[in-house]
Amino acid sequence: MAYTSIHNISATVEKAIAYIINPDKCKGHVSGYNCEPDVADIEFKMTAALAQFAKGDYSQCGRKSGKTNLAYHMIQSFAADDNITPEQAHEIGKRWADEFLGGKYEYVIATHVNTGIIHNHIIFNATSFYDFKKFYNYKTQKRMRSISDRICMENNLSVIKSRDNGKASYYEWTMKKAGRSWKDHLKESIDAAITQSDSIKDFCDILKIHGIQVSNVDEHEGKYIRFHVEGVKRVCRGRTKTLGADYTRERIIQRIERSIWERSHRFDESQQFAYYVERQSKAQNVERTAELLMVLDTIHTEKLSSTDDIQNRLDGINEKIVQQREKIKEIDDKNVAYKKVASFLATIKKYEPIQFEREMLHGRKLRRYEELHDAELRAYSFAVQQLDKMGLNSSIDLDKVIELIHNRDREIERLKSGIGNIEQQAQQLQKVQSLIKDILRTPHQRSETIR
Repeated sequence: MAYTSIHNISATVEKAIAYIINPDKCKGHVSGYNCEPDVADIEFKMTAALAQFAKGDYSQCGRKSGKTNLAYHMIQSFAADDNITPEQAHEIGKRWADEFLGGKYEYVIATHVNTGIIHNHIIFNATSFYDFKKFYNYKTQKRMRSISDRICMENNLSVIKSRDNGKASYYEWTMKKAGRSWKDHLKESIDAAITQSDSIKDFCDILKIHGIQVSNVDEHEGKYIRFHVEGVKRVCRGRTKTLGADYTRERIIQRIERSIWERSHRFDESQQFAYYVERQSKAQNVERTAELLMVLDTIHTEKLSSTDDIQNRLDGINEKIVQQREKIKEIDDKNVAYKKVASFLATIKKYEPIQFEREMLHGRKLRRYEELHDAELRAYSFAVQQLDKMGLNSSIDLDKVIELIHNRDREIERLKSGIGNIEQQAQQLQKVQSLIKDILRTPHQRSETIR
């Protein structure tokens, strides 16, 4: 299981990162994607500065409040009985972040091991270094949770069962793991009673046998149907917020009526089998005709003359796809370097006035000014140092670097689009190849030549 959450960071990114990478909490289980954890807040600022230069001053997330989201903080918490090591948790967290963010946002991940429950903290930049777009935090909870759940299941970890609204209570989940969730017991009992009942009275009687008293069955008795589980002090109301949409009075009555209808119209086993065979045989004729027409059309369009011809064409396509992907990687690697240079140049350009004013001050005024603009001055100094390491200086024309980046991005998109078209062609040929092999298995067609 992994309980997940996400929070906005509109200030103090430096403090947030410092908190999650605290060595007392993570014991060295820290890593960064496209940034160094110790200076990630500075690199986040440089990416934002470059995006602002490339796209102009634009409104950020948090439109209503006027606040700017500088970063986001994700948490992924594992169950104490999942028997997961810090190393495994860290790798799962990285895979989760990579898939959720699509490799477009810098992030720092730290796995905390100091609380008895292993959990990941991930802070990622709100601005993409890939396309300079802002992360739009709208209805992301469900997708974030879905990715985490799938990865957990692939690693044999438990998963929280969702409620109808897609969210799960961490408290309820831990109660269930400890065997103390009376709500789960109540819902299971209701589900079972519905399948056995011929009326709402039968439903109440069956639940009573299992130690569950039902009241407010009629609408005039109260707004919600009520369940009193033996041994539980609280009375549970049948409403969407409490148990889920399937456990309201109206829905329970509908489910009972549906169950009665299904039981009265159920086929016996032989009838079901005959019905299934008849439907499949009819569908198969239609599909077969369509498939054969598709084969003939492809043979004509691609000017194919033999099965060897198809395989040779597929081999050529696959080789071309490999070459195109290698070219994309080569351009992308160069573009990453260009984007780094551009981010340093944009940072220097943005914070140069602050650095210039700093150089004009002395004594107490200087100290107060440095305290006030600490983050900007550190970002400026870091950018200058990084350019110096590369053997470059701030006199490079930033506009030209931005233009190079955009040209390379467009070239990458063109190549990716080309690969997509080639892959569709390959899939079509593979389908044709499979169908022809199936046809040639029949007694009246043994020739390798396609007619």
